[in-house]
Amino acid sequence: MRKKFIIVICSFVVLLMNLVIPVHAQIYYDTNTDITLTLTFHSNVALCYANVDGGKSVTEITNGVLTLTDSNGTEIEKWDNLSSSSSMLIVSKTAKNVTKGETYTLTITVTVKTSSSSEVISESITKTY
Repeated sequence: MRKKFIIVICSFVVLLMNLVIPVHAQIYYDTNTDITLTLTFHSNVALCYANVDGGKSVTEITNGVLTLTDSNGTEIEKWDNLSSSSSMLIVSKTAKNVTKGETYTLTITVTVKTSSSSEVISESITKTY
């Protein structure tokens, strides 16, 4: 009887911990920049898409780098010198010869500029082909 009671209490504590501990952290940037990354696969090709929306206060997006790496951190493709003279940057690229079963990470890093400041922003997604 005592063992059942301890098991029930432990189960309750584990359940309660899962409800209390956050599983997602949202990054907030000074410029309220929103980044959307999409990574899809088709016929051993990775389709890499990034949309950086800086909002009303952003005047320019510079120093953009979009990188696709595998699960070992090996760089598969890198596209740099990405920029926009407006508040939005949209990038669509493809990487050939990706392998089924492998996990890939798509990362974008940009400098977002306003009339009075600049901010380096980075975002990543990971997906298995």
